Amino acid sequence: MTVSTSDDVFSRWSVEKVLERLKASEAWRFDSDAAKGLGMDRRALAGYKSRGTLPFEQLAEFAARQGYSLEWVVNGRGPQHLTDLDRIAEPAARYGGGINFELHSQVAEAVHELLDEAGIKVNNEHDQAKVDYLIAYCYDIISKQGGKVDRDQIQATIKLAM
Repeated sequence: MTVSTSDDVFSRWSVEKVLERLKASEAWRFDSDAAKGLGMDRRALAGYKSRGTLPFEQLAEFAARQGYSLEWVVNGRGPQHLTDLDRIAEPAARYGGGINFELHSQVAEAVHELLDEAGIKVNNEHDQAKVDYLIAYCYDIISKQGGKVDRDQIQATIKLAM
């Protein structure tokens, strides 16, 4: 199973950003370092990059092993490292199959905008864990309903969750 993206520039940029975050965090200089850290051959990583995909299982396992938030790895949002509470609330299992990076980013952006509009502040790691779970939950629902971001639906979910 892979983290799937469409062929547009944004999606390829998202895959590149995931790899950039991991390279910077792990002090990897080259794609070959990233491939080794993710448990694959450098040619396999090059193939994934050219297709705009990443192997979700390996990405999620690496994030868990290193104590990274999957939300941070995928989107660059939230805390980089998980606390014990975050490990319980980490939304990795909610993603199921592949992640559509563009849709996930749209959902995360809508959640953050709606939280700002409602005056809801993320003040601590517990709040951030709730936001991460909320994004994963909304992404799961929206992706199952055809992938159209519905701000009213997200706003109703925020009211229930926060």
